Amino acid sequence: MAGVPLPIALPIAMDDNPVETTAIALEGVTQLFSEGRNKISTTVKKAAKRSRSARAADKKLSKAFKMANARYRKKDGSLRSNRTQADIARLAHKLRKKM
Repeated sequence: MAGVPLPIALPIAMDDNPVETTAIALEGVTQLFSEGRNKISTTVKKAAKRSRSARAADKKLSKAFKMANARYRKKDGSLRSNRTQADIARLAHKLRKKM
């Protein structure tokens, strides 16, 4: 019974007719897996729908963050003096509005 979970294996091992018990147990497990798969697939489908304008806004914001990082960071990647990541985010949103 290697690889079979204990809650399923124990009743099978203690039963006089293990073939029938195994079939019933596997049927229940198969049903649980199919229900879980269906729930996951509907969740993924719902999350995958993004409008064209939302995708365009994401691309603009991504480009704006690259520009803001280039402006507020040194060549070695550290922040310029008196600048924070919040400043970069503010500037990026401001630049995105202008695009």
